[in-house]
Amino acid sequence: LDKYSTYIANFGRSITTLGLCKSRPAFARWLQEAEERATQTAEPLDSLLIKPVQRVSKYELLLRDLLKYTHEYHVEYKDLKDALDAITVLNGRFNEKRREVEEQQRLCTLSSLIADLPDQIVAPWRVLLMEEDVAFGHGET
Repeated sequence: LDKYSTYIANFGRSITTLGLCKSRPAFARWLQEAEERATQTAEPLDSLLIKPVQRVSKYELLLRDLLKYTHEYHVEYKDLKDALDAITVLNGRFNEKRREVEEQQRLCTLSSLIADLPDQIVAPWRVLLMEEDVAFGHGET
């Protein structure tokens, strides 16, 4: 679980860094070419980065099912219950981090739409407070 905690703690930074790198034309071209060269079963880099986070959710579901079908007097019941409690707490932390990462990804997306925006505007410590459509000219947003 320590490795997952470390991964999750740095996940936001990874997504932010990837977003910043994608905003650079040379990197964006390289990544697109690399993804096109990959086999048809390969997934985009963004999708691969989220896999360890999703795995923890699956562990919680597995432990819930195991506990549901294990008699409470079984020798393994207490260990299963303790593991479920621990993974549930960990999963709660991960979900909170995931929300933060989704906000960071949205911030990266929005920042890429604004010309001449400084790179440091997207950073792990920044949060998106509000998003609004702005009309320019004749009904354009």
